[in-house]
Amino acid sequence: MKILEISDLEVQELVSREEARQQSTLSMLASENIQTKNSLLAQSSLFANKTLEGYPGKRFHAGGQLADQLELLCIDRAKALFGCQYANVQAHSGSQANHIVYNALLAPGDAVLALSLDAGGHLSHGAKVNQTSALYRFQHYGVDDGDLIDYAQIQELADRHQPKIILCGGSSYTREIDFSAIADIANSVGAYLFVDMAHFAGQVAAGRYSNPLEYADIATTTLYKSLAGPRGAIILAQSSDIGARIDRSLFPGYQGTPSINNIAAKAICLHEASTQEFKSYIDLSISLAKQLCFTLKNRGLELVTDGTDTSMVLVDLRQQMISGKQASDLLERCGIIVNHNVAPNDTRSVMEGSAVRLSTNVMARRRIKDDNAQIIFDIIADVFISLIQEKPFDFKAASETVAHICQRHPVASVLSIEHIEPELSVVA
Repeated sequence: MKILEISDLEVQELVSREEARQQSTLSMLASENIQTKNSLLAQSSLFANKTLEGYPGKRFHAGGQLADQLELLCIDRAKALFGCQYANVQAHSGSQANHIVYNALLAPGDAVLALSLDAGGHLSHGAKVNQTSALYRFQHYGVDDGDLIDYAQIQELADRHQPKIILCGGSSYTREIDFSAIADIANSVGAYLFVDMAHFAGQVAAGRYSNPLEYADIATTTLYKSLAGPRGAIILAQSSDIGARIDRSLFPGYQGTPSINNIAAKAICLHEASTQEFKSYIDLSISLAKQLCFTLKNRGLELVTDGTDTSMVLVDLRQQMISGKQASDLLERCGIIVNHNVAPNDTRSVMEGSAVRLSTNVMARRRIKDDNAQIIFDIIADVFISLIQEKPFDFKAASETVAHICQRHPVASVLSIEHIEPELSVVA
């Protein structure tokens, strides 16, 4: 089935090939999901033709009354879903949203305390290769011997550097964060608490992860990861003063016209995330992640943090002779799409990494569970073991098995959030 019919044959061929690739392989990338049909349709609506600048009621272009209503609806849904007093829904990406927050709350050279990249942070949290580190004075906290956030170190660094912002959240930390503890530290030094919840916002929306906005001054999230929505981000806060500063930072500070059709898709995503069906999808994704942890540990493999509280799993290869890149390449030969990652205190380069990051979000959306899920997890374990032990592996048979399971659970059949059955949890 063609999702898109277009007259440009070159583009149509690539679209068709990409559809075939997604249907026959399984994405276990933590930064991917399956966007719902209604959200996709909203992105292709005639709101795509509308150009505006500014905010509802204060635009620089005429003809925006309906776009104003749409943006206000999206804002109301964001505030209701995450229990906050302020929302800006115009940000084009998560990294851009983070830059907008820094610009709103900091002066160049101000200190920021954030989780280090190897411990699970993100490039936009002051990595040396990111522009944020050139503008602000980032200090990074890490994890303890169990790969869990070192809260004592946060307090020590906060006392020493007196940061204006303490930032938590990231891209590869698999455990629930103690926002209350970090809020106490932030209060002790007069810092803002800023949470980047891009990877666990779906769990927060479903009530399966502590809501950071009960403690934080400000939070950002993308919508295309666990929320299964469109590209783009939202910025949330509890203070109208912070909200006013965010609004000025975004426009005219960082962006001109917002993507109104994308705001329509965001509004749909935020509504879908409030449903019982969405909660059931989140429950299934967490259950599958714990089942994956159990399988890998039972086969003798190690995990960063020894498990997960979310839908993300990080396989630990620090004590092995193989790199994350080698493992991810071989998993791709089986039709299982993952990414290699750095691990805490990694001695390998970021291009090789000592970890593999996996997510069960797409599995849950495609309703791959029970015996079929176990078959996938056994293949993943087999690939790691064969690579570690330098034993031959039948990639052709594995890829055929994965493709067969994927064909029984096609992407096209889950373009709706509906009819996802609840799943019992599996203890890892």
